Amino acid sequence: GIPMKGRSWVVVANKEKAKIYRVAKVGEFEEVASFIHPDGTMKKGTEYYSERPSRAFDRVGVGRHSIEPETSLDEKRSAVFAHLIADFLRASQMRGDFEFLYVAAEPRFLGFIRRLWPKELTSRIDESVSKDIVGEPPQSVWEHLKITV
Repeated sequence: GIPMKGRSWVVVANKEKAKIYRVAKVGEFEEVASFIHPDGTMKKGTEYYSERPSRAFDRVGVGRHSIEPETSLDEKRSAVFAHLIADFLRASQMRGDFEFLYVAAEPRFLGFIRRLWPKELTSRIDESVSKDIVGEPPQSVWEHLKITV
């Protein structure tokens, strides 16, 4: 664990949900915000989503990938979500709401965070844990992050 200096926020996320907490005092979090991916619940087969365009696209031979269209769609959605969280954090950071970040995220989503968040945010990350614990109570999040004060 790393000593908690100044004001710290904790981000707990996976590709469909995220929660941001402020560390109030030792072992105690206050929720600052929570996000749900705008189309996190969309499944194949609903009228909103059709795979047809991407198939036609692939037949033409444009942008052929070794990954399936479905995977790249999933990655696009994860990227959009990572940016959404980053925008919120960046605005808060500019207001001086926090100094340090602790991040616990599902492994693949943590990859998106590391790759897509601006330097100003990633340089504030004191500790990150690649675990999906978004559904767990704050006390348990605290233990996973091993924050020492």
